[in-house]
Amino acid sequence: MKFTEKEFFDYEIQNGLMPDNPDYFRLHSFTADLIIEHKPKRILEIGPGMGTLLECLAQKGFYAAGIDSNRFHRDFFVKRNPQLADRYHLLDHNLDLGRFDFVVSIEVFEHLPDALIHEYMKRLKPRYFLFSSTPNQTTPEFDEQWGHINLKQESGWVQLFSEYGYKLEKKLTLPTEWALLFKRQPSGLWGRLFG
Repeated sequence: MKFTEKEFFDYEIQNGLMPDNPDYFRLHSFTADLIIEHKPKRILEIGPGMGTLLECLAQKGFYAAGIDSNRFHRDFFVKRNPQLADRYHLLDHNLDLGRFDFVVSIEVFEHLPDALIHEYMKRLKPRYFLFSSTPNQTTPEFDEQWGHINLKQESGWVQLFSEYGYKLEKKLTLPTEWALLFKRQPSGLWGRLFG
């Protein structure tokens, strides 16, 4: 049986997947540093959870917003960071996703159907996209409980991103061992000459 939003939130609290855990916070701080290397102006995190990465980026002076479906995550973030409340959105389909030049999505796309992923990809126009998604099915029961409905191997995600003009820039070991950094390729004559 699939976790409810509250059960998912409670699991994260019980297992230290939250900003109060120094090791978890440090992982997100390292991830923030990786993002900052690319000099983004506006960062969007799809599925920020409790907002640890958003908090790290804000502490480092960068604008980052998040979009999530779990109201318990948002409530936690807003209580902890009331000054950043306007940066955490609950599935706002009116949010202008095209204004972000760096997008992060860590362990989210496996929870989304292809139709919704394609909807997001059409609306997103970042220069860089830091991406990670559970690459393989462990057991059907595990995937059902965690709501994994869209499991692809790396090649499947690379193909999807290439359909939207992204090229795999590099494979990473943070924030997960299967994280990928994609870069949008120039279009038109410039892209044919230098892409």
